[in-house]
Amino acid sequence: EEAWISPPLTSLSRTSNHHDDSSYSRIHRRLVLVMEGEDDTSSSTGSIEVDLVFSMPDGYPVRDDATLGVDASIHSAKSGESRKMAMDALPRLLACCREKAADHPGEESVFVVLACADDWVENDWRDFQKDENRKAMIAAAANNSMKKTSSNRSGDNNNESNKKATNHVDNKLMLGRKLIYSHHIIANSKQRAIAELATQYQLGGYAKIGWPGIIVVEGSEEDCLDYYHELKKMRWKHFGVRGEQFVPVKDANDLQGKRAFPHKLQMLGADQMSTLASKCRDAGLESLFKTAMKVYEDDEEQQNEEETIAKGEQQKSSSSSTCVYGVFVLVDHMNNPKKYRKWLQKATKSVGCSLFVKQCYRNDNAQGGRPIIFVGILGQEPTAVNQVLKRWRTSRVDIDAKGTPCLERMMTVLVDGYLEDSAFSSANELLDMINH
Repeated sequence: EEAWISPPLTSLSRTSNHHDDSSYSRIHRRLVLVMEGEDDTSSSTGSIEVDLVFSMPDGYPVRDDATLGVDASIHSAKSGESRKMAMDALPRLLACCREKAADHPGEESVFVVLACADDWVENDWRDFQKDENRKAMIAAAANNSMKKTSSNRSGDNNNESNKKATNHVDNKLMLGRKLIYSHHIIANSKQRAIAELATQYQLGGYAKIGWPGIIVVEGSEEDCLDYYHELKKMRWKHFGVRGEQFVPVKDANDLQGKRAFPHKLQMLGADQMSTLASKCRDAGLESLFKTAMKVYEDDEEQQNEEETIAKGEQQKSSSSSTCVYGVFVLVDHMNNPKKYRKWLQKATKSVGCSLFVKQCYRNDNAQGGRPIIFVGILGQEPTAVNQVLKRWRTSRVDIDAKGTPCLERMMTVLVDGYLEDSAFSSANELLDMINH
């Protein structure tokens, strides 16, 4: 079973992060952490099972200071190695969930924290494994290098020193590129940190602010790693490496010569996603940019496949027909329509989507009671539309009866999918038709 509820107990073997939770009802959710190389389509093949436990204190969720308690433990693991990795990662999962719970005191936050945990499993857990595996590879390479140096020692002390120095340089000087994906980059303090740390670590590239936030950096692999971990210490909704590349180099001059991005990090605006894509394409690194959308290529094989698909699409239609992806949502009410609409407009615009909102009254009588509200979101690809939906469900877009900002809990997706018609040359033309 994936989730269950347990009644209050008189004693517990562990406590929550807030109080003794022996008198609280608890919700259990089982998460599956899939090790790299495993099949993540079935929980039966999952390497590690983690039990996430929510405890609800007295007065939750009505009392202003009542915060959801969060705890976790490992239920099962296939091997000692996977258990150790999960134990090292567990504090990060807990910190993420507890931080999210602390953001919602005095209100229902179970689903918000569950969404946070699912996002951590999908993204941060993968990033954590990559970091750990990379550390192990570097340590193994360093150990082999030391053994090789030791076995090849000569009587010449100077020659031995030169070998050690060369090994050190070779380990440090590997050109690295990383695409770092964030849910958003808005705060001025984070923008300053992104730029200043890049200068400190002598990294170049680009950073696009807004929703989502994307940082593409280039420099020595060691500096790229340090840069990422420094930024990771800050408070983020989500922050992780989506894509990375490694290029062996001979020396520092060779590293500088193989850099493809500007040597100084350049900041891009919230509406400059296409600019970032163009910059990466011009540098011959379009495949790295595509990892922001979780598109991973096998270089030539994937490229050939894409060319075949592109030719097929051209043969399919000689006209300029456009495929538009959309979602149609029923919203129960908007207590603060102005604020609500403004949020929707900002959220859709930030990812290049179009929006329409329609209010319908029964019997065409605007004075006949509460309207029926329909919201449509249109984009060129499902990724952008789904990103808006995810933010919509986890953001305080409206106010409750007391005037307190609240989450949207009464929205229903009526239909979603592709709209294809040669009469529509763009999503905006389709919007014009709907609005008129």
